[in-house]
Amino acid sequence: ENFFDIRKKDSAILFKEFEISEKKDFCKQHQNKYPVINLSLKGIKETSWDKCLEIFKYTISKLYQEHRYLLKSEKLESNEKQTFETIIEETGSETKYNTSLQNLSNYLKKHFNEKVIILVDEYDTPIISAFKNTAKPIKSEKGKTTYYEHVISFMQTFLGEAFKGNEENLSKGLLTGVMRVGRESIFSEWNNLSVFGITSAYFSDKFGFTQRETEHLLKYFGLQSHNHEIEKWYNGYKFGNTDKIYNPWSIVNYISKVDDGFKSYWVNTGDYSLIKERISEKGVKDRIQELIEGEMINKQLNDNFVFSDFETDSELIWTLLTYNGFLTQIEESK
Repeated sequence: ENFFDIRKKDSAILFKEFEISEKKDFCKQHQNKYPVINLSLKGIKETSWDKCLEIFKYTISKLYQEHRYLLKSEKLESNEKQTFETIIEETGSETKYNTSLQNLSNYLKKHFNEKVIILVDEYDTPIISAFKNTAKPIKSEKGKTTYYEHVISFMQTFLGEAFKGNEENLSKGLLTGVMRVGRESIFSEWNNLSVFGITSAYFSDKFGFTQRETEHLLKYFGLQSHNHEIEKWYNGYKFGNTDKIYNPWSIVNYISKVDDGFKSYWVNTGDYSLIKERISEKGVKDRIQELIEGEMINKQLNDNFVFSDFETDSELIWTLLTYNGFLTQIEESK
């Protein structure tokens, strides 16, 4: 957001000591040239659809408030400003919020006459929460819609309208999440989607701190003598073809609280209720014990995670454990 946002030209100073600042032509073409929509859905973890929609309205209202200046834009029609205000006031219909991301990209494109960059973080949090809080089986009875089905339908339109068929307004979009939600149809009609997961070689050194980056950080803070212990505590991930990736949250916390010693800073940062439901099953528990004892196991990862299969396919637990950071790949089986 700080690199691309057309309203944050003062942020350029943040990048002057980084390698990207040496790419003069690239920075001239792209730095602070685009309107940016930056949205996180990490707070939408409700137990019912009504509560989910309420928090969703609050989240989108906050997003629109960041762009309240558009209400004074001469390039927006009066009815567009009315819709904008209903979103801020949280009085709009479900349909208005369903299309709110696409609409905001349209308003920004009109105002700045530049295509928009859309960043959506933790897009899968509402979906995971809906799955956990929907009575089993998750398929609805005839004529009824479950919480899970409602969220899937809502997200399909919310993200689909903004990222698919929005070429007039969208320059580039980025979605991040723990899982790639599969056959639930959120992405089924997207033919321009590139997926970079933890087994992909592309961006494999961007999921955490590399060995070189970690050593540089420790030297900067005068902690290079701690290298060996830090490697034991916070190293060990392999993403794509990149070995020795360090957990950035743990590294940053250790450096800022060095007098407190080594702790498992990362372990309590997420919601692992789905894992807890399956971890005690005998077949899973036995394999976990093997891993604790230093052995390796051979398991298939499913990049397109389908929550409706989670109830019947116990093997999906290994995908969940890996994508949540409890396990890491050693090598790919041929």
